[in-house]
Amino acid sequence: MTVRKLHLETASDAPFNPVLKVAFATHSRLMIDEHFGHARTFLIYGVDYSGHQLLDAVEFTDELAQGHNRLPDKINLLKECDAVFCNACGASALRQLLAKQIFPIRVDEGVSISESLQQIGQELNQKPAGWMMRALKSEQRGDDSSSYLDSLLDEPW
Repeated sequence: MTVRKLHLETASDAPFNPVLKVAFATHSRLMIDEHFGHARTFLIYGVDYSGHQLLDAVEFTDELAQGHNRLPDKINLLKECDAVFCNACGASALRQLLAKQIFPIRVDEGVSISESLQQIGQELNQKPAGWMMRALKSEQRGDDSSSYLDSLLDEPW
């Protein structure tokens, strides 16, 4: 699989240390408009208490980027993310993402990345719940226990 990845560095005098990393499955690069398994582009943002910043843009450049056999490659590229926002996610992808402690978030088509980032920032600064609270606790503990997967599978998706 051919992958292009753009990584953006922050200025050395103002380092950005995100408390969360989130990926967005996107075709337009403005909206969340892709099914996880069919997505050819993911934008990865870092979020902290004061805002957000684009960290990486990952693009699968060949036609073979889609399909079940490419899921491990896609998930591996998102391994540092806490969540991935997409329009849909198949059962196999769901299991593989949860096993890596990446929480898939399904949103309706037409939701903008900007709007989602604002909502994430608001929740982070108010009262994080669900996937966000688990991601924050997991980072604080440095824990990757299997009970995380079990608790997520019990939640409605």
